[in-house]
Amino acid sequence: MELICKITDEDIGEKAINMENLKLRLGARGIVIREDGKIAIFNKSNKNEYKLPFVVLRDSKILEKYIEMNK
Repeated sequence: MELICKITDEDIGEKAINMENLKLRLGARGIVIREDGKIAIFNKSNKNEYKLPFVVLRDSKILEKYIEMNK
């Protein structure tokens, strides 16, 4: 898989948050486009955030298989 773009907090004028003792979580985000051209996003109003659809992968084999199929 090829990294297309990396956006950091500093890129949008925010300070980076020091994160310690992080738990690894495999997942994927994707852009879902309807026939009318609108995209799917989630509004997390309690954090004033908008996010792309996300799925947590509990089995890394699923991710590996998907990547292999889409090379």
